[in-house]
Amino acid sequence: MNTHRRIHAIRSGLTAALLSIVFVGITPVDAGPPLIRDAYLLQLSPDSVLVRWRVDDTFPTDPIVEYGTDPASLTTLVTGTVAVPPSNLSERDHTVTLTGLTPGTTYYYQFGTATGGVIGGGTSAYRFTTPLPAGTAFPFSAWIVGDSGDGNDNQLAVRDAMFAATEGAGPDLFIHVGDIAYSNGTDQQYTEYFFDVYGEILRRSPIWPTMGNHDASSSTSATQFGPYFEAFVLPTAGELGGVASGTRAYYSFDHQNVHFISIDTAEGDLEPPSNMLDWLALDLASTLADWVVVFFHHPPYTKGSHDSNDGTDSGGRLVLAREEVVPILEAGGVDLVLSGHSHGYERSMLIDGAHGYGTSPDFATPATPVLIADGHVFDSGDGDPNGDGAYTKTPGLVADGAVYVVGGHGGRETGGNGGHPAMAFDEIEHGSCLLRVDGDLLWLENVRIDSSVTDRFVISKGAAIHRIVETIEGGGRIRRTPDRPLYEDGQTVTLTAEPAPGWIFDGWAGAVTGIMSTTMVTLSADAPVTAQFLPASAGGFIAFNDLAWRLGQRDENITKITSPIGGSGFPSSGELVDRASGLATGVTLTVEGGTYDGGDHALDLSGGPLPGVDAWDVFDGHVTAHGCISYIASPSPTGDLRLILTGLDPSSRYDLVLYGHRNYYGWDRAVLVTLEDSIGFLNASSVGIDNPEPGSGGALFSGPGDPSTRLPSDNPAGYVARFIEVDPGSDGEVRLVCTYDGDSGNPWRGKYANALRVVESPMPTGTSFRRGDPNGTGSPDIGDVVHILSYIFLGSPLDCLESGDISVDGALTIGDPINLLGYLFAGGPPPAPPFPSCGAVAGGVGCAFYPSCP
Repeated sequence: MNTHRRIHAIRSGLTAALLSIVFVGITPVDAGPPLIRDAYLLQLSPDSVLVRWRVDDTFPTDPIVEYGTDPASLTTLVTGTVAVPPSNLSERDHTVTLTGLTPGTTYYYQFGTATGGVIGGGTSAYRFTTPLPAGTAFPFSAWIVGDSGDGNDNQLAVRDAMFAATEGAGPDLFIHVGDIAYSNGTDQQYTEYFFDVYGEILRRSPIWPTMGNHDASSSTSATQFGPYFEAFVLPTAGELGGVASGTRAYYSFDHQNVHFISIDTAEGDLEPPSNMLDWLALDLASTLADWVVVFFHHPPYTKGSHDSNDGTDSGGRLVLAREEVVPILEAGGVDLVLSGHSHGYERSMLIDGAHGYGTSPDFATPATPVLIADGHVFDSGDGDPNGDGAYTKTPGLVADGAVYVVGGHGGRETGGNGGHPAMAFDEIEHGSCLLRVDGDLLWLENVRIDSSVTDRFVISKGAAIHRIVETIEGGGRIRRTPDRPLYEDGQTVTLTAEPAPGWIFDGWAGAVTGIMSTTMVTLSADAPVTAQFLPASAGGFIAFNDLAWRLGQRDENITKITSPIGGSGFPSSGELVDRASGLATGVTLTVEGGTYDGGDHALDLSGGPLPGVDAWDVFDGHVTAHGCISYIASPSPTGDLRLILTGLDPSSRYDLVLYGHRNYYGWDRAVLVTLEDSIGFLNASSVGIDNPEPGSGGALFSGPGDPSTRLPSDNPAGYVARFIEVDPGSDGEVRLVCTYDGDSGNPWRGKYANALRVVESPMPTGTSFRRGDPNGTGSPDIGDVVHILSYIFLGSPLDCLESGDISVDGALTIGDPINLLGYLFAGGPPPAPPFPSCGAVAGGVGCAFYPSCP
C-alpha cells in the first residue's frame, strides 16, 4: 500500500469549480503506471506556480494537486488539464496551476488524479517557496547549467557538486542555457537526460530554459513545435513581468529585484529585421529592475570548443550575437549575460562596446591591451573582493559595462584552450555556476565538478564597501550570517566556525578573538578573520552524554543513552561521539542501576540553568530541558546509579562533569557523586562559577583529593560535580557512582535531570612548559590566550596551570590573558622566565595542580 495518507475519494459528479474551493482530497493509489516524468515546476511567481508531470495514456485524465504550508496538512485542492504531447502520443502531460498564493511562503504539495489517487509528493522534498513581489530586494540564488549531456557520469557529478556547494538546499531558480538533451533533443532524450537527472531539483526549483542548437534538432521556434516546447510552459503575454513576446521561443520575467530575459539564438533572427531583437530592445527599455540578466545559447565571446572570432563557427551565430545582440543589451543596461554552447567555463572582465572590430565575417575581438586602450574595459581586475576588488556599477547608469559568462560545461565533453582577450578567467573543466543576488550585490561562482569554487566575481551597485577576509587554519569553514561577499559600514555579521570531520574548533584570531564557535564582528573596515582548528585525534575530544533528555532537545553530536522506561537496573550503553566533529571517540559509556524515565516522561522543571552558570556553559547551552532519574527503589548500593566509562586512553587525562537537578527542594542532602577506579584526579567542583546559588555553600567535599562530591538540595538551578585531570590507569576504565539519600520521610526517592560531559586531553610528550605557553608550542601565541580563557570560563584543562599565570600572582584570572595579549600585540612586557620547578614534564604528567609543581 502506498504510504501517502488516506483521504476521501473524489466524487466524479463534483464540478471543477467546486473542487477548487472545497477540499475533498485524493485517495492514494495501490498500484498503477509509474511516473514518466516526476513533478516539476514552471512559471513560479509571487502568487502562482505551474505543477506538471507526465504519465502514460492508461492513467486517468483528471489531474489534481493538494498543497499547503504544512507537509502534514495539504488542505487546498486544485484541478488541472491534460495534454497529449505530439512527439509521444502514448503519454500525457498533466498540468495544474496554483493561484492565490502568498508571496515569500513555502508550500508543500502532492499530486495525482481525482479517480486514480496520489502518485507523488506529500513529503518535504516536494515544495516551493514563492518569491517576494517584483522589485523587492531579498536574497535568492539561481543555478546556471549549459550543455548538460546525455546522462553520463560527468553530468551527474556536476549536479552533485552543486548540491554539495549548497549543502543540499539547492537553488531558488534553475536556468538552463541550452543544449538540454543530447544529441538531438528528442522526447525520450528529454525524459532520460533532463527530467530523470534533475528530478530532485525540478520538483522544488522552477526551470527557466533557452533553446540550444541540439534542442533545435527536434524542435522549431517558428511553429513552437517539438519536444522543447512540449516540455516547457513559458510566459508569452508578459504575465510575469516585461513586455509580451507572443512566443515561447523568447520571453522575460521578474524575480524580485532582477529582470531575466531569455532569447533564442539557436533559430531566432539575429540581424534586422527581427521581431525578436525589436522585442528585446522594447523589453529592456520597459524594466525598472535593479538588475538585468540575459541568457541565451550562443556566446558572443569565447575560445572554448567554439571560437567567436571565427565568422564561420556555428553558422556565424557567435559573431551575430556579438555584433547585433550585444549593442542592444548594452544600450538597455544589462548587467550579466549567460550563455553556453562552448564547452568550458569562461568569464569576462567588466566590458562595454567590445564589438565592431575587424572586417566581415569575423569582426575578431582584438587583444586585451587594445580593448583597454580603446576604453572598452571598465575594470580589468578579477572582480573578487578578496582579489582585485569587486566590479562597481552606478545605479541607473546604462553604459556602465556588463560581465559575460560562458557556462557550457554541464556534462558534455569539454574542449578548447581558452584565452579570449575579453576574459578575466577561463577553465576548460566540467562544472556549473551559482548566481546569487542580495540587494545591491550580484555575484557568481564557478563550481567545478569536484565541488571546488574556482572563480568568483561580484558586482556592486551600492554602499557595500567592507569585506571579511577569511583564513582557515586546519580543517573547517566559516559560515556568515548574512552570507555576502561585501558589507556596509557598521553592519554586524555573525560568524560561526564549523569544523570538518575529524577536527575541533580551537579559537578565533585576527579581527575577532575568542573561544566560542559563534561570534560577531561589526564592520568599520576590512576584517581579517582566522578560524583555528585542531585535529580531533591530536586535540582530544569533548563529548556530551544525554541521560534521557526531553523530546525536542537540541541534540547535534550528543551521545544518547536512555534506559528503558521502568527498566530498573537494565544496562544501556553506547559509544561517545565528539561534540565538534561528530566522530566516534572509542570511549563507551554504560549506564547501570536506578529506575529512570526518558523522552516523553522527562520533567519540565520550572527552575533551570541560565546562561552564565556552569550547568549552561559547560554543556554548550544544551541544558534547556531535563530528562530524569525518577526514583531509586532500594538503598545503596543496590539503588545506586553507575556511569561506567571504558576504552579511555591511559596516556590521556580526562575531565568529567556531571550536572544534577532535583525537583523536591526540602531535602537535606540530594546526591553523592563518587569517582571510582581512577589512579589520579582532582576534585574541582568549586572551581570558577560552579554551583552559583547564593547561600547554598556550593558543592560539599573536603578538598581536591576527595573522590566524592555531595550536591546539596537547595539550588533549583542544579549543581555540577567536576573531576579533572582524571588518570584512568592501564585498564582505561573509570566510574561515577551516584548515591541518593533523601529526607526521613522519603528515603531513597528523588527525581533528577542528569547530563555528563567528558573531555579528553592527550598528554604532550617531552614538552617543555614555560610561562605564557600553556599549549606547549614553544613560544607564546594567540592560541595560549585561547587556552587560558578556555580554562577560566569553560573549565577546559591545562596541562600545567602555572604556565598560564602570566602576572605571577599565584592565581589564574582574566588579567593573565589580558597581559599576554598586551605582550603579543601592544608591546607589553614578556612573560616571566620559565619557572624553575616546572621546566619539563615530570613523568609525562605535567603540573599536578596549581600552584604546586612536580
